[in-house]
Amino acid sequence: MTAIGRLSRREKVLLALCFLVAVPLALWALVAVPLQESRDRAVAALAGAQADYIWVAEKAQQYAAMSQPSTGPVGIAGLEAALMESGLRQAATALETAPNGNIRLQIRNVPFDTLGRFLDAAGQELGYAISELTIDPTDSAGQVNASLGFEPF
Repeated sequence: MTAIGRLSRREKVLLALCFLVAVPLALWALVAVPLQESRDRAVAALAGAQADYIWVAEKAQQYAAMSQPSTGPVGIAGLEAALMESGLRQAATALETAPNGNIRLQIRNVPFDTLGRFLDAAGQELGYAISELTIDPTDSAGQVNASLGFEPF
């Protein structure tokens, strides 16, 4: 007689119930849940990638739609006014112009996002292209030092 054959009817029912409940529960916990979590992470990563793609496509359209400024370069005074408007003037440690019309600017300890908004506006509104850009992190989180070169369009 086999080991199962020696069990009482009640023990056989309990054993069958255990397999009917425990095995599916174990499969669910060890296979289905990790797969669902992995799928959820993949869906979130895809959504983030699609949002980034849309942002880049919008920026590319904005860049393509930009026309040459009608007023021409605004010069060092216009750049300084833009620095004041964006709240970066106190952080500017050097602002100088070269004989060929290029401008060099050094900014210390500024929030990275504020610098990004300034750079976005500088190209579109001031008539200058960024010819040189060096950004270095500081010890403070989110703060950077930047060295910039601008040349007229």
